[in-house]
Amino acid sequence: MDGLISKIGKFSLESKLIFTYELSKHVTDLNGNGFSHGSDGQVFPWVIETFLALSIMYNNDNCHKNILEEKYSGERNEILNEIFNTMHLPIAKYDGDVLTELITPFLSTLEFKSQENMMYLFYRCTYFFDYENNQLNMRQVFFNKMGMQFQEMNEYVVNLVILITSGINDHKVARYISNRFSNVIDLLSCNVDEVRSYYNKIKSTNYLNSVKPFWRTPYIKYGNKHYLACPHLLYRSVTDAMIFRLTENDDKLRALFGKNCLEDYISHLCEKSHQFDEVCKEVEYFVGKDRKHSSDVLVRKGGNAILFESKAYVPETKLRYLNKESIEKSIELISDSIVQLYKQVFYDFDSFYYPFKVKCNIKKIYGIAILMEDSFVRRESVYLAAKSKLEDEGFTVCLEELTSKIIVASLYDLESAVFENTDILEQLIDRSSSDRKYDFINFRNPGGQYSKVYMEFKSKQSDLVSKFANELLENKIISKS
Repeated sequence: MDGLISKIGKFSLESKLIFTYELSKHVTDLNGNGFSHGSDGQVFPWVIETFLALSIMYNNDNCHKNILEEKYSGERNEILNEIFNTMHLPIAKYDGDVLTELITPFLSTLEFKSQENMMYLFYRCTYFFDYENNQLNMRQVFFNKMGMQFQEMNEYVVNLVILITSGINDHKVARYISNRFSNVIDLLSCNVDEVRSYYNKIKSTNYLNSVKPFWRTPYIKYGNKHYLACPHLLYRSVTDAMIFRLTENDDKLRALFGKNCLEDYISHLCEKSHQFDEVCKEVEYFVGKDRKHSSDVLVRKGGNAILFESKAYVPETKLRYLNKESIEKSIELISDSIVQLYKQVFYDFDSFYYPFKVKCNIKKIYGIAILMEDSFVRRESVYLAAKSKLEDEGFTVCLEELTSKIIVASLYDLESAVFENTDILEQLIDRSSSDRKYDFINFRNPGGQYSKVYMEFKSKQSDLVSKFANELLENKIISKS
């Protein structure tokens, strides 16, 4: 690593920030189409982010070479390839079962997060940050903490990403959008000292797979300028990273958010999918004198039912550092959800309560634990932990039944199913008869038609772009020609 640091340190930070932008813009894509290292000028996002972290942490203000000069093209490629080839270093000291347990969340996080469709996250956050009921006003919470509404961030990011991906490089437009959304840019910025403080605080030099501060702040303040170092993280910074910023160090808000906003969002998605005959929210029931609550959302399609249990769960940052204790904690939390659903699916539902208006002979019941964000821990470990807990409570558990009827999915998985018209029940039935029960669930439907609710939302996003283009015309920033 010392040789790599030495190579990076010989160039000026300003030129490295611009170089990072040039790399990042090639992997900036709202549709999450994935990336191929070395193809069409693309570099994996985690390589770009690691390069930026090393550039800031080991910057030498006395070095003034410009990394963008053609004569340094060979060195640029060497640096990027060396970062890419260091991926094995964090896992080299492990082997056997321990390696298998650690490598799954490590590699899956690097791969899957970069392939997510960002429009799905904008849809999610539009719902989240505009949510209001008699217990929680997320619109007001957002404004109080951020000093603006989410719509302003949404408008800025979508328009800027369109400009970047369209190859428009007009200084007049750039200056206008910077002035117009200066408050958003300030909120999404950090200076080099704050980056260094972040890494010093977490006491980690594992720049490769750490949760980098650029996910929250893709802009870097250096000198008297704001550099957009990571445009591919713009949408992350105002969606899932913004959710974290909003609830950070606020357990009360996080609990209210999970109990109200998240549960209602899952119900909303189920209703908008138009796949189910009935969608019900949590019901209260009694077993003897004991008051109990059902799963958060319950749906029926004909004589089949699915119970959804939501968890406002976000993996610990330590999990990204191949921390065994953090992975064990993740297994513990997710297996608890499986235990909860097992009791509902196999015992309480239709025995102690029936939530639907239409009385049916329920033939098949499935349970889905919906995680706010997946940690990608091995599903086999999660199911075995759940089975052990149930047996400790006196239940006789058939592992085949457990893995067939109860699944773990992320919120993004559910969104994919709804927006891509994937038949959720059909997927569950197919999975229950397959031998892939430890695989991560895949609700994607590539090549299929998008749902009406998604196309309507995407149309509204296009309207934001048209509205801003008209604004540029009216202010004579651009001309029709």
